[in-house]
Amino acid sequence: FIDRIISETLTPDNFKGFPLDMLQYHRLVASNRIPKKDRDEFYIHPEPTTVNHILVTRGESLYTLSVRGASISTIKKGLEKIIADDNKQTSQPPVGVLTTKNRDEWEADRQHLLTISDTNVASFQDVDEALFVLCLDLPTTTPETLDTSIKTAMHGNPRHRWFDKPAQMIVTAEGNVCSNTEHSWGDGIVMARWGGEI
Repeated sequence: FIDRIISETLTPDNFKGFPLDMLQYHRLVASNRIPKKDRDEFYIHPEPTTVNHILVTRGESLYTLSVRGASISTIKKGLEKIIADDNKQTSQPPVGVLTTKNRDEWEADRQHLLTISDTNVASFQDVDEALFVLCLDLPTTTPETLDTSIKTAMHGNPRHRWFDKPAQMIVTAEGNVCSNTEHSWGDGIVMARWGGEI
């Protein structure tokens, strides 16, 4: 699905027999809403064919995982490594929660983080350019129900998300899949198709 978006070979959506503009699909992948003073910027990678990674959240940690051109076995091993690493304690605060703040405050925080470390610059670039976010939620003591799944899709633990990405695919500890989207970039029909295709 992602490859068809990038290569512009996705079958056009239509409404009452008329094809719809497919431009919004390009905003779904390798893009990110970046906080700016008074007005956000929507970043779209200029060459999405060169982007091979997704952003994976596991607990409060962020990882990148190369997926385009990778075998299913390689992707599975990468995900297993991330899951096995979930007990690792980090001294860093969870950055994903900052995406829930007032946009001007988040902009100031992001700029501060960018100025204190070259690693932060590279990490933000990885986040901004990632094809999408895959959230691998940690186990909880609460049994999963429709209510808990809806809450997971709506916001989950904001320390384990990146709400500025257009699409987050969320996999609960029990293996249920839901998604969360940032809507400034496009209409619901794109996400309805995302759900159907994925």
